[in-house]
Formats: sequence, C-alpha cells, structure tokens
Amino acid sequence: MAITEQQNERGKLYDLTRPFAWLYRSPTAVNLVYKIQKKDVFGMYQNITGPLRQPKEFGSAYNFYINPSEILADEIITQIRFKNESDSRMEFSGFIDFRLIITEENYFGSLLQYDTQESNWFTSTTAFGIDAAIQHQETFGLSQDKWLDKCRVHQQAVTNSVKFLTNKPVTTTDMGVDDSEYIYTFIQEKRIRLKISFLTNSNSSTGTPAYTPYLTYGLHSIGIGIPNIISMISLNQWNAVQPNVHKVRYVLERFNGDEVSEVGEYFVNKEKCTTERLRVYWKNRKGGIDGYTFNSELAVNIDVKSKTFQSSLGYRRANDEDVNSAGYIVNNTYGSDTRNIGSTNIMGTETISVTSKFHKQETLKWLSEIITSPQVWIENLTTGNLNSVYSIQSKAILKPKGKSLGQMKLKLRMSNELMTQR
Repeated sequence: MAITEQQNERGKLYDLTRPFAWLYRSPTAVNLVYKIQKKDVFGMYQNITGPLRQPKEFGSAYNFYINPSEILADEIITQIRFKNESDSRMEFSGFIDFRLIITEENYFGSLLQYDTQESNWFTSTTAFGIDAAIQHQETFGLSQDKWLDKCRVHQQAVTNSVKFLTNKPVTTTDMGVDDSEYIYTFIQEKRIRLKISFLTNSNSSTGTPAYTPYLTYGLHSIGIGIPNIISMISLNQWNAVQPNVHKVRYVLERFNGDEVSEVGEYFVNKEKCTTERLRVYWKNRKGGIDGYTFNSELAVNIDVKSKTFQSSLGYRRANDEDVNSAGYIVNNTYGSDTRNIGSTNIMGTETISVTSKFHKQETLKWLSEIITSPQVWIENLTTGNLNSVYSIQSKAILKPKGKSLGQMKLKLRMSNELMTQR
C-alpha cells in the first residue's frame, strides 16, 4: 500500500459547516476505501461509518480528495446549560476528535477488491471539528478554515492572541447580578485556566481573583456570570467584594501566569430593574452559546389557528315523549347545549415581543445573530427553566439617521404550542 497524506495539519480545528477536503495520493489505487472514526470518552477511536469509496480526482493519476464534513457535523449535539450551573464544563457532545482509516481498492481479475483487515489500513492525522459557521468575509485572505486557528489554545499561541468562540464585543456589555453567562473556548494545551478578577470604579483590583481548575483538551463552556462565579467561590466571598465591584475581568492564562487569550470585561449592573426582563440564549456562529438580557416591557400575544366543522343537528321530539321514570327526556339527539358548528385542531402559539437597549453598531451586529441562529432559547429568570424558540421576526436599526446608537426589536415565537383538548 502506497498511500500518502498531503497538507493535513495535526490537531487542526475545523468548521464543519464549511466543506473541507483532505488530499491523499496513491499511484496504484483505482479507488480509496475509508472509514471515519471518532474518539470516545475512553480515548479510543471508533468507526462511525461503514466503508466509503472515493474515486480519483478527475484528470489525475494519483490524487484523492476526501470531504468528511457533513458526516462529522451530524455527530455534534448542542446542549445548553441551565441557570446557575457550576463554573466550567467539558462539552463532549459539542466537538468531535476524528481521523480516517484508508485502504486501496484495486482490480483482482475483473473484480474490485480491498483488504478488509483494518489493522493493515493507513491511519490519517487526527483533527477536531465544531459546529461553527465562519463567514466568507472572515476567511478572505486566509487558507481554508484558518480563521479558527485564532480560537484554539495551543503551545504556539502568543500572549492575548486567542479569541473566545463568540462575536460578542468583549468590553461593551453589562450584566445583571442574576444573569448566568458562559464563554466557550477550545483547549489544546495542558495547564490552562480562566482567571476572573474584580475591578472597582477606578479599574483597580478588589478581593481575591477566582480561578477555574486547569482545563483538559477539548471544548469548554466556562461560567463568567455572577451566579456562576458564586458557585466557583462562595456567597460569603462574593458578598465581601460585591460593594466595590464595578466590572468583572476574565482571561485564559497558563500555569506561569501568562495571559494567552483576549481579555473580556463586563459592567456589573446592580440596580433592581423596574421593567420586565427576558434572557435570550442562542447558538452563535463560532460554535458556542451566547446570552443577552432584554430590559424592556414585554408584549405577550397568543396566536390561534383552528379548523371549523359542521355537523347535523339530528332530531328532537316533543318534550313529553320518551320520558323515563326519573323524569328525564331520552332518545333526543340534540338539546340546547348541542353545537352545529364548532372548532377542532385548535393550536395556540405564544409570541413575545421585546426591544433592546440602545447599543453601538458592533453590539447590534452581534445581536443580529439571533435572527439566523438555528437554536434559540428564552430563560425564565425566576425558575431558570428554558423554552425553545421556533421562529423570529426582527427589526434592527443599526444606526438611525443622525444618531450613533440603535436598537434591536424581536418577536419570538415559542416552539411548544399551547396544549388544547381535541
């Protein structure tokens, strides 16, 4: 067997919504037969496909391009975290550690055959995939999928270079003390942790920083909201620093204290909100989940659809006919409570309309991802329960004429219909 692998980077992070092709060469094969494998929780690679066949590139004598992106994407599941969960979690279902095993297929007589003994097959490099959606303009001037190289923590990453898996502006937002919040990052280096610092109004530190445990290889969601921080330290520790806290600062750092990621900050909003609040979460374009709280009056509506039926009234006899021993009229097929026209298949759907605060254009651009996200949820801020959103109508005024700020207006339609009797 003379299979060689070309141009494939070990440990590379792939955006599985964009096709990518791995190049293999064999001067002797008619076809390549391959299987896709993923690493399980025990660290073993297991087949997720049967044998697949790949012919030569048209016009080439030895080039074979294999694109596993669609199959790999089906292996990823998005799981949202509930309110006030602990500080960090490995998202095992949110990424895939994969490789290919490959063998040649050739003619033996008039039949195409290949070696069925997998231990004899060529093993590809290993790589990772997440369910991200990198935009064309982001990859302009870069080779395929190079953008995600900015979003993984690895040995070659320089100080403050790694991006979190979000398009959220890292320094222009605020959060309430009841808002759970998570950032997502992909770790490929040992001894990496998140440092959370508390800053006063003058940007000086107050209290002792909070740290996550050192994170293992893979995709992590890390809690950075105040409820998440309290679960990381303690309520007593938070109460001690809370009076002086104006901002929260977070950054990934190595064991020696070197900061490897961008620095995120948010303002802590301690005011009791007098308006209604709606917390919205959505799957973002970088493969993580973002959240935002709408502090505005909520308009809640019920949209109803139904079908109408018409039935025969039947017959009615005189009141003194067919009277039983108890004095009730029997054998009449309708009475005063009988309906001739009625409704069936009644379906009610709850919709909620909200408006954001005034924001700069970069923040509104980030919020506009809600409109195109495949998965959106709203949170009950009292119970922490989540409801899935089916469809979204939106109006974004990124920059009204003569003004520097704009708003986002959303109409959210719940996925779960209101239950009615048949």
